[in-house]
Amino acid sequence: IPSSGSGVPDGDSKKPLMALGSAKVTDSDVLLGRGGMTNKHPGNIRFRALVDSLKPSYLSLGSSKKKKKQFSEALMHKVMEYGGRFLVCHQGKIGMWT
Repeated sequence: IPSSGSGVPDGDSKKPLMALGSAKVTDSDVLLGRGGMTNKHPGNIRFRALVDSLKPSYLSLGSSKKKKKQFSEALMHKVMEYGGRFLVCHQGKIGMWT
């Protein structure tokens, strides 16, 4: 799934999303949180598309918590394989992600 965004939140193109240590947030990263900024981030859009494509496989696992945990871990590793990270914004520090 190609990404098309810049990694910059809408309405504030002057401030790139930055992680602690000045590591730039990429279009492959998944930003944890709620709201428009995370919903519109290219990495989150890509992640949601991946989740949607795998939903039938997940549902076929039934009620096995062990299998579902393994499935979720495999999904997380899939994101990391394409260079994505799961990042959290530090409360009170706009633009600071780790």
